[in-house]
Amino acid sequence: MTVTAALSHPYVDEGRLRYHTCMCQCCPNSPDGVRYTGDAEPVCSTPFHYVFEDELNSVSRVKGLSVFVRLN
Repeated sequence: MTVTAALSHPYVDEGRLRYHTCMCQCCPNSPDGVRYTGDAEPVCSTPFHYVFEDELNSVSRVKGLSVFVRLN
């Protein structure tokens, strides 16, 4: 299965619809109801870096960092 085919699969479409009907921040509520965004698949303007994941090489390291983040 290709990525394009996977993204157009009904399961993913339903998940996208559910997300945009109750959890997203891009579809604001108004007195007239929810105003849905015109761009349900926006492109990120800055690249996302996964550098922090290089340090997450064990469960204890993840737990230690999550405690550190909660305390700060």
